[in-house]
Amino acid sequence: MSGVQIWRVMLDRPPPQDWLSDEERARAGGFMRPEDGRRFAACRTALRGILAGRIGVHPALVSIVQPPGHRPETTPPIAFSVSHSGDRALIALAPAGIVGVDLEQRSPRPLGWLGAQMTPAERARGVGDPLLRWVCKEAALKATGHGLALDAAGVAVPDRVPDRGGRILLTQPKPRFWHLSTLAPWPGHVAALVTDRAHRAIWHDWAQ
Repeated sequence: MSGVQIWRVMLDRPPPQDWLSDEERARAGGFMRPEDGRRFAACRTALRGILAGRIGVHPALVSIVQPPGHRPETTPPIAFSVSHSGDRALIALAPAGIVGVDLEQRSPRPLGWLGAQMTPAERARGVGDPLLRWVCKEAALKATGHGLALDAAGVAVPDRVPDRGGRILLTQPKPRFWHLSTLAPWPGHVAALVTDRAHRAIWHDWAQ
């Protein structure tokens, strides 16, 4: 069973701007809400710091590129996934293979839109906690590398969403079973982790 390292990241701390690339600084400055730009910069800074520790270079020297329609990649290749919700983020690094993580903050907003993301069987029997089921689906889609470019209704979550050691079925881009676990990183949040092999989560708190 592989150990997946997961960092809990608070996005309300000012990041060191000298860690970011020119493109990342421009992207942070392009958000309509300055708060969103600051959170993007904080999350990317944490990602650079974590990847730098794995690679053995200064965070500013970490190469992060994002091919169109695919997840970000590093040189040398590292299996990682990032998700943020509000002022918090999760960053997951797997020792090998693939990994997808998703985080959502619970809120009073309506969740009716999630009905279209369920399989016909899920809609027929009911889904219990729809937000928890959604993070399982999105973590699986992130693990494919295509994210929401694929249809979440093509991901079948088990009837009883597992807190450890479950399986999740993807029907696209080709049928496969992957490993799923749900996470509780903070009160009031739900999260899920998907990998292509059995895993256990190893938790860290990011401290810049």
